[in-house]
Amino acid sequence: MRISEFPFDFLSYDEPWADDFFDRLRKVVPTALRVHGVQGLDACHKAAARAAASRWFVTVDADTEVNPSFLSVEVPDELLNDSCRLDWVSRNAVNGLAYGNGGLKVW
Repeated sequence: MRISEFPFDFLSYDEPWADDFFDRLRKVVPTALRVHGVQGLDACHKAAARAAASRWFVTVDADTEVNPSFLSVEVPDELLNDSCRLDWVSRNAVNGLAYGNGGLKVW
């Protein structure tokens, strides 16, 4: 399944740049949803699942910008199971390091 077929949920709480980053995401993924102001990671991810109304969805943290090439990523069917969460690393624009925090995830 191509990543572009999944619902995208933008997760924000009180980040001052969140509106700008959500606008950027909507230019890449016009159908992206926003889950805003939900306190706690577990509660936020549950709210994202409800908003997506889909078995699988992509979360985008409020400080993450999606590269348009990500939309062409193919996810093998065998990885879409109840024991997996798929993560892609994110590159920190300040120091250039890449790691999972802030990365894109399929739940």
